[in-house]
Amino acid sequence: MTFQKGKNPHHPKPGSRIKVAPICAKQAIQQIKQAFAKNPRNLCFFTVGLNTDYRASELLSIRVD
Repeated sequence: MTFQKGKNPHHPKPGSRIKVAPICAKQAIQQIKQAFAKNPRNLCFFTVGLNTDYRASELLSIRVD
């Protein structure tokens, strides 16, 4: 497979829908937390997202003064 600059072959077509499944396995959650261990900001967003059911867009709109 060849890639063209600026083209993502996995990007959904305009107007299509993407189905997203929740992360249900505790082991998968622990692995993700371990991957974020070196980046406290992302670990915080992930943990808050798990505990509050916020969507990614809502999490990214949070501002700290």
